Amino acid sequence: MRYILVIALLLSTFLFGRTLDEIKHSGVIRIGVHNKQPPFSLQNTNGEFEGFEIDLAKAMTKAIFPKEDVKFELVGVTLAQRIEFLENDKIDLVIASMTETEDRKKLVDFSIPYFRVNLGILTKKEKHITKLRELQEEGSTIIVEANSPAEYYFKQKGFKTIPCVGALTCYNMLIEDKGDAFSTDSLIVLAYPVINDSVEVVLKNLGETDYIGMAVSKGNEDLLEMVNDAIYKLSNDKFFTNAFNHTFVPFYKGNVAKQYFLLEDFYKILYDMQLENL
Repeated sequence: MRYILVIALLLSTFLFGRTLDEIKHSGVIRIGVHNKQPPFSLQNTNGEFEGFEIDLAKAMTKAIFPKEDVKFELVGVTLAQRIEFLENDKIDLVIASMTETEDRKKLVDFSIPYFRVNLGILTKKEKHITKLRELQEEGSTIIVEANSPAEYYFKQKGFKTIPCVGALTCYNMLIEDKGDAFSTDSLIVLAYPVINDSVEVVLKNLGETDYIGMAVSKGNEDLLEMVNDAIYKLSNDKFFTNAFNHTFVPFYKGNVAKQYFLLEDFYKILYDMQLENL
């Protein structure tokens, strides 16, 4: 009987990840973050993480565990590793610009979103591409991250696509003329003209609006509830506006406006309504 209970406990941990109480007991919450996705998150040459989602990870830890002495451990992840690391109990929470999709929702549980984006298209200026239909011409290809909203969108529209892994790899493929354009979330492609004036974002509001949320292991309801409550609280405290101004505005040299990306004002209204009903 004891053997069966041990096996059941191990299976429960594998299926649902560490519970909220287990995280509290360990004193550490493991958070998966991008290591090459500025200004969301970047691991610098000193091995330290910095960016919008790093500030968010720190703030979330304090908001989820306001009375407990729980520290955060940042774990660098690639696009493909975000769900894999949750499933294999290598991390407890993903804060890595992960767009909510129906396929992903079958594998993990998403929080309420904290960011919204549309697709953008990056091209070389020398290509003189100004319209989307030019990329439908014979021989034209669009570089997209594998299993991403961009890949789904352009395949559905009949465009020829080339898959890649990670935004930086995709960008380098564009520079090496392995495709005519690179498409992903608009905020990501908008970063490249800041560092390379030979490229430009010709379209930045394609497709339906996608929502970026945090993710926990499937079925980890207690942790998910605390994550959602923390997002509400941080919205009410204007955290997202302050973090956006601290990271995105200087990175994009003032060429982005928070009202197109943040959901803070909406959540503040909901938060205030909740307080009124208490």
